[in-house]
Amino acid sequence: MLLFVWLVLLAGSLGVREGFHVRLSIVFERLPKPIHSALARLITLAITAFGAVLLYSGRDLVVRTAGSFSATIRYPMDMLHYPVPLCGALIILYGLSHLFSASRES
Repeated sequence: MLLFVWLVLLAGSLGVREGFHVRLSIVFERLPKPIHSALARLITLAITAFGAVLLYSGRDLVVRTAGSFSATIRYPMDMLHYPVPLCGALIILYGLSHLFSASRES
């Protein structure tokens, strides 16, 4: 269970870095080029904001669960929650990287 949480959240941040997040590409690709690029930036901005929410709420979750242990296996519960703020920070980093690289290309 512990490694599954780490795997899923880190794979999610990798998805932001590589750009393989879910979207309706059939609608997205039919838009005119100027709208296409503006919408791509808006989506990246929304994903980056989601990363900020993960970072903020994940940090709070780690702080609130520090010192408690799993009832069955007795591993520290904060170890289960550490990937949440880490994933949020990585999403922010990768999102900003995409935003700045897109602005340089324009």
